Amino acid sequence: MLSRFATGSPQRSLLGRTISHWIRLCRSAGATRLCVDGSFVTAKEVPNDADAVVLLGPDFATRIARGNVDAILLPKSSIHDRMSICSLRKIAGTGTTG
Repeated sequence: MLSRFATGSPQRSLLGRTISHWIRLCRSAGATRLCVDGSFVTAKEVPNDADAVVLLGPDFATRIARGNVDAILLPKSSIHDRMSICSLRKIAGTGTTG
């Protein structure tokens, strides 16, 4: 995805670096999915932003309780990076998200 959408303008490169940072945080925080949307994944030369939805792993709360810095930073990252992020977690045994 980054090789396709993170090139062509300085704004795309900046957003691509930010998404790369998100990917690293998500992996360390135990996220199971990161879905990227918004004007970043269009043909727009200068996208406004990137939107993302993160599906958190079942042990996300435990990672925070144990002080996993990346799990703690993940929700705060969107504010700092001025990008939109929505975190979801699976509700154990129900197959639904909340």
